[in-house]
Amino acid sequence: MPYSLYKLTFPAGAHFGADTGPSPDDTRMTVRVDTLFSALFIEALSAGCAQELLDAAQAGHLMLSDGLPYNAGDLYLPKPIYALQHAAARPVDTRQAKALRKLEYIPLSLFADYIRGLSGTQLPADTLDAEFGLAEVRVRAAIRGQEEPTPYQAAVYRFRPGCGLYLIVYHRDDAVRDMFSTLLNNLAPVGIGGQRSPGWGSFAVQQSPVPPSLLALLDAQEAPVQMLLGTALPAQEELDTALQGGWYALVRRAGFVASPTHAPTPLRKHTTYALQPGSCLAARFTGCLLDVSPPGGSHPVWRLGKTLFAGVHP
Repeated sequence: MPYSLYKLTFPAGAHFGADTGPSPDDTRMTVRVDTLFSALFIEALSAGCAQELLDAAQAGHLMLSDGLPYNAGDLYLPKPIYALQHAAARPVDTRQAKALRKLEYIPLSLFADYIRGLSGTQLPADTLDAEFGLAEVRVRAAIRGQEEPTPYQAAVYRFRPGCGLYLIVYHRDDAVRDMFSTLLNNLAPVGIGGQRSPGWGSFAVQQSPVPPSLLALLDAQEAPVQMLLGTALPAQEELDTALQGGWYALVRRAGFVASPTHAPTPLRKHTTYALQPGSCLAARFTGCLLDVSPPGGSHPVWRLGKTLFAGVHP
């Protein structure tokens, strides 16, 4: 089977920067695929397999989803933006419509029912919703280069027991799978995201079976609607055709270079815009791999603009 699924648990919580900008007092619940790939690439530099990782990603031999939420045995998928077309096309109960609009994720176990409900009777929002955890703001002290520590606020997302994030991984062969698995396990104690000094972002890894219903979505390449399972950007030559007739949202991708060998002080990456998970297009695209390194860095900084798709039959 060319797909694997990894569940990540974050005992101390995690800080994943908000899309509005690199503010320490705001955090997301999920981690985007480009953030994860950048962290894996830094590990690959240390492990001596950076070129192998880069080649696998560039050739499409390794593809990842965003880190998506799970709650106990339930995996959650992005809510398809395609749903907005149907929601606007027919009247619904106002309270129900508001609750459905707030949903960001749909349980895999009810995903087919949810899609059918877009053109019929919608499922109640409370059957689709779940509590994964909560964001807390903590006061921390900045000490570097100062005689007196300066307090500042930083947000951390703490997952409820039994909750965390999962990754769907496509690997062309066992060698690619083993390389990815090794790098992910090496990354676990180091962590992903920002504000990692108190242990935020470190995680434990558990490989789990890929449910047949999820495999069916991944394999449905001919479905009329193709939903992104991660943050991605079509290559320049794909842009015009990839977005035709699609329903999508854009997300800003920025931040600072995390590699300690890139420059004496962290430099800001070039800002890009990508398609958000849940964006729905008429066909799958290949995507791109961008060097977003600012001037003055010692090595490229790669932003992965490729991801997996779920084929949806409305």
